[in-house]
Parts: sequence; structure tokens; C-alpha cells
Amino acid sequence: MFTKIDIEKFGLFNDFRWSNSLDIFKKVNIIYGRNYSGKTTLSRIFRCIETGELHKKYLDGKFNLIDNENNTVTQDNLTCQYKVRVYNKDFISKNLSWLHDDLKGEIEAFTLLGSENIAAKQRIEEIENELGNIEKKTGLLYQQEQKKLSFKKEHDRLERIQKEVTDLLTQKANRELKQSTYFVKQGTTYNITNIKDEIAAITNSSKNFILSEEEKELHKKTIDEAEKKPTNEIPVSKIKLSEYITTVKPLVEKKITLTNTIQDLLTNNILQEWVNKGRDHHRGQRDYCAFCGQKIPTLRWEELDAHFSKESEDLKENIQKEIQILNNSKSSLEKFLETKGVIKDNYYYSYHFDFDDIKKQWDNFAEQYNIVISLLNDKLQKRYDDIFNPEYFDDDAKKIIDDVNIEKIASDFERIIELFNGLSKGNNAKSDALGKDKDTSRTLLRYSEIQNFITTVNYKKKLEDIAKETIQLNPNYALEKKGKFTG
Repeated sequence: MFTKIDIEKFGLFNDFRWSNSLDIFKKVNIIYGRNYSGKTTLSRIFRCIETGELHKKYLDGKFNLIDNENNTVTQDNLTCQYKVRVYNKDFISKNLSWLHDDLKGEIEAFTLLGSENIAAKQRIEEIENELGNIEKKTGLLYQQEQKKLSFKKEHDRLERIQKEVTDLLTQKANRELKQSTYFVKQGTTYNITNIKDEIAAITNSSKNFILSEEEKELHKKTIDEAEKKPTNEIPVSKIKLSEYITTVKPLVEKKITLTNTIQDLLTNNILQEWVNKGRDHHRGQRDYCAFCGQKIPTLRWEELDAHFSKESEDLKENIQKEIQILNNSKSSLEKFLETKGVIKDNYYYSYHFDFDDIKKQWDNFAEQYNIVISLLNDKLQKRYDDIFNPEYFDDDAKKIIDDVNIEKIASDFERIIELFNGLSKGNNAKSDALGKDKDTSRTLLRYSEIQNFITTVNYKKKLEDIAKETIQLNPNYALEKKGKFTG
């Protein structure tokens, strides 16, 4: 048997859908209603199934009957497994024409009893005339139908505006904000409910959330940054420039006691160095001079050994050691920051400006430091090359040392190390709070984007239009969406 029916269009029925709140048809059903409420129109749908053709007045009708086996009967297929019989006005007109007047098309009364019945009949006719007929476009029923249609038109327009706003919000939330790691942390929920809440927070705030391009770029870099490894603090130590000067000065100024010296060598330090190196190449290896080919007599060896005394040899050895110490100091300084892990890439982007500033101070300190080291090395090398002649710190050398200010260089070193250590502390703290910083940056970027979106789509005006349209709808039809009627 049939259980329910949907009527898209048939007489006064428009867009009727059998809702879940309605009971399905049973074996016996009673359908009641006032005149022109649609009882006959409904019976004509079943009459179409009985006759196998659409009613001549409803050739454009559309309906769908469903039985308990989920079979359907529509205006395009009127066949079914049931025998349908309908007794209505159409049946009487076709099968019992002898009972009605051909001109009026109404069943004539068999008899009238009393004046009260006549008055009642007249009143009924007056009411029926006042109610009118939707199909004939007369009376209150037709007026009511027009109001319903007008309401539906306005209601549909309101729903279109609401859908437009909903689609804009859904597009922004799901396809733009949610898909970007700069706006929403990937893997977390963000939907139309979230964007509505944030729009409310933005519109209710007096703050301007729009970010400049530079601010956006900074927040994006924060989000893009990977967590940095911890940077260790540098132990603060003292540099040894003063000690180096104290050590170098007596070395280069030391006087060597001259005993049995060779005058030609004393007056020519280049020749003296050449001969000294020659001793190393010949002693214990050659009896004959590799340069002139003559035998080297024992007396000559004694003369050379007397000239190059142990005192001068010891001094040269000490000078070489000090030169190596100074060179090591210079090399260590060049690699100092790198070996301590003080490298720009080890710090977060937000600290790069401070790093550059401190590094500039470090470079200036290193330049001053190397000036002193170079001066000391120069003095040592000159004394080494001319070991028998003292090398003094003349006025120019003293001026260089005074200009660079040894004490200031030492204090600058300690101060700069403290600055780098402070930077490392902040950098390590940022690692601990990086997740929170990223969430903050995403929120600020998202609020800026949403505020710009609100302005671009004129969101506030759209909401005002929706509120205005809602108020203007006839309140008597507020329940129309549920299929109810109020008179």
C-alpha cells in the first residue's frame, strides 16, 4: 500500500515534502479539512492512477507516491500493482450524471425542509463566496495564497543572501585560512564557526589588527623557523695583551755580551743569518764547504761557534716561541666565535639585528687587538733577524699602543662576551616558547587577514541587510517554513 506522497506541483499544492514528523499512511486513513483546502485536489492524484492519465486541469502536475516496498508512482509513470478506486466529484460527473444539473454542475437537493435550512444554505453560499477559489483567483483563499507566495519570494531572497554570506565564510575559513600554515597550525580544526567567533572578536574590539607587510614578513619568519639548538654561554676570561707586551719588550731589547765575534757578520745581519743557517746544513754532514768547495778547518768551526754564542741561540729560540704564541693568539681570535658556536644562523631571526650589532663591535675589537699583535710580531721578527742588535720600542710603537688603549681593548672583550651571552640566553628562552610564539604569530596574521576580508566583502552591510529583510517579513507567516498556517 502507499505510505507517503511528495507533491512538487498539483493545483494549490507547491513544494510539499513528506517530512519525518508526519506519520505514514495506514490501511485506513481519514483526511479532513475545510472547503478548498485541497481534499479533492489530493484525491485527483489517486484518480490519475486509476484512469492512467493526468487530470486535464493539471497536465503540468508533478508528484511522487511511495509504497511500503519503496516502489514509486510519478506523473510520468502512472502504473502500479494496486487497484485504485476513487469516489469523488470527478467520478460522479462521469458516472452519475443523472444526479446533477448539467448547467450548474452541482448535485441538486432532493428536498428542503423548513426556513432555517434555507437560511443556513444561503449563509453557507455567502461564506463560500467570501472564501473564494484559488484556482479561480477569487476571495480570501486566493488573497491568502498570494500572501504566502509573496512571503516565500521574500523568504527565498533572504535565504539567498544568507547563503551568500555563509559561502563567503566557508570559502575563507576552509579553503584559504585553514589551508595555510601561516594562518592555522596544520592538523588543527578551523571552520565557519571559528571564523564567525573571530569576526565577532574583531568587530567588538577597538583595536586595528591590520599588519604592515614588514610585520607580516616577521611573523611568517617566526612561523617558518625551526627550533634552534641551545647556545652555550662563553666563559668570560681576560685577554693577555698586557702580558704579551711585558714578555716581548725585554726579549727584543736584550743585550748580548759580545766576546769573540766576527766583525763582518755583526755589520751585515743578512750575511750573518745566511752563515748561521749554513752551520746547520754543514755540521756533522760535510767537511767541505758546499759553497766554495774548500775544506772547513776546525779553527773556523771554533770561530763560528764563538760568534754564535749560546746566549744568542737561546734568545733566538725564545723569540721563535713568543712569535708562535702571538700567531696562535691571533688565529684563535679569528676562530673564537665560530668555535664557541656564536654563529648568526644559530640564532632566531628576531635576534639577527642584535647579533649584527654585537658582531660589529667584536670586529672593531679584533681589529684593535690584531694591531697590537702585529706590532709585537714585527718587533720580534726584526730582533730575530738581527739577533746581536737590540730592537727598542720607539715613539711610533709607543704611540700605536697608546692609541689602541690596551685597557679598553681588554674591557671591550669582556663586555662583548657578556652581550653575546645575553643574546644566547634570550635565544634559548625563545626555543622554550617557540610553539607559543608561532601560535601568537598565526593569530595576528589571521586577524589581519580576517579584518581585511570584512572590509573587502562589506560583511557588516550584508549582516545589516539580513537583519532588515528578516524584520520586514510578515510575522504571520513566520511558521510557513514548517508547513503551518496562521489566519
